[in-house]
Amino acid sequence: MKKINFILIVCLFVVSNLYLNGQSVQTKMVVAYEDNTDYPWIIDNGRGLDFELLNLIAQKLNIQIEYKKYPWKRCLDLLKDNMVDGLLNASFKIERLENGIYPMQSDGKTPEETRSFHIGGYSLYRLKGTNLEWDGKTIKNLEGKIGAPLGFSIVDFLKNLNVEVDDGGKTINMNIEKLLKNRIYGAALPTTAADFIINKTEYNNVEKISPPLQSKPYYFMLSYNFFKKYPELSKKIWEQAKKLKDSKEYNKIMSDFFTKNE
Repeated sequence: MKKINFILIVCLFVVSNLYLNGQSVQTKMVVAYEDNTDYPWIIDNGRGLDFELLNLIAQKLNIQIEYKKYPWKRCLDLLKDNMVDGLLNASFKIERLENGIYPMQSDGKTPEETRSFHIGGYSLYRLKGTNLEWDGKTIKNLEGKIGAPLGFSIVDFLKNLNVEVDDGGKTINMNIEKLLKNRIYGAALPTTAADFIINKTEYNNVEKISPPLQSKPYYFMLSYNFFKKYPELSKKIWEQAKKLKDSKEYNKIMSDFFTKNE
């Protein structure tokens, strides 16, 4: 009997220490993501900045994540059926509230953009001194081709504007170099990645044109069952996304990511 009591006391001591140190019992999550590349957020096999951010959040909140890849429609269906706990890289559509939960504002009608995982989109870049413009509808003063990375969705967007596109450059750096050598007149590039690369490598003669060609926030959605079971943890996940996006820790992760993947 004394031995059993001793074991119980030790167990209680260990559990108490875990909570005193901010370490609760680990929560497991199954997270779905689309089986298509959306650079730099979702690439393949768990690579991309959305994975990096969620892994960082999981580390802070003691969450164990299992990632599963599916076609997008299947991702949404699985979330709706509570077969997965979360879904990466989801823009807001009102009808998707049938599938899962966004970090909503107090009005319950629109998500809180600051708690998104990223603002996705593309911007147009030009050489300083040129008068290439984008007014939100039309690209003006175009005197050549617009470069864009091979296989990226912005290529079709540009073609729908009746713009001649050069998508021979596979990477962002290749397109910037073509712009600097006057082989293209402008470059349509993923905004976050291009800004980071331009600032880091000091391409001083390249500037971004406003407004963006495309821009919208993307969220980490949660299933209704997960939110119901872990309401406080769910809120902490979104709050950590808001906090960590601008942290030095995540900035270092971004720097390492672009160094390895550009």
